Amino acid sequence: FFWYVWFSFFVRFVFQGVYRDYFVILRRIYIIINIMRRILLCISILEMSLLVSIGTLAQEKLKGNDLKKYKTALSYAHGTNNKMAIKLFKELYDTYPNDINVAYNLGLCYMNMGGNPDSALYYLYKVDELDTEEWSDSRSELYIAIGRSYQLAYKYDEALKIYDTIEKNDVEKEWADMLKHEREICHNAIMFMQTPVKLEVREIEG
Repeated sequence: FFWYVWFSFFVRFVFQGVYRDYFVILRRIYIIINIMRRILLCISILEMSLLVSIGTLAQEKLKGNDLKKYKTALSYAHGTNNKMAIKLFKELYDTYPNDINVAYNLGLCYMNMGGNPDSALYYLYKVDELDTEEWSDSRSELYIAIGRSYQLAYKYDEALKIYDTIEKNDVEKEWADMLKHEREICHNAIMFMQTPVKLEVREIEG
């Protein structure tokens, strides 16, 4: 079903209308490819991010049934059952509002669902408040998630500001390729929103 929807969108988006300049068609194909790359990259990053070490903050603060619930929530998230994962993470968050891992994974689950980026931003910024350490790869990863949540909310200018912040603090340029990729997505989306596709509705005779 997913690929059917994408194929239908592709055909409508690329070949809308009777006449289409070849450059426009190629440009639209390029945008489609970037969108697909973004989805695949988000999935891979999410899987990597959900491997937040249970052996650090979570084990120090969560014990017994709460630790079991945390592991179960991670399992649901790995299985893409974000709805159940969110339910369990929220129960834990009510008890442990200052646990970074709980808030972080809760934010990631909302981001992965895509339909509620404001909730994703709320919990991801909560992690930013709780994390008092110096800038590190984990902070860069957190900000990548924040930037993508802004993209889901169609706030591409805000996402670009977040990526600028990462670049300023990424001294060793470890995230340079990913930031370049995310910026391209934002600029393409801004361009697309500024030049919307004109839809033509035609009556079928017969």
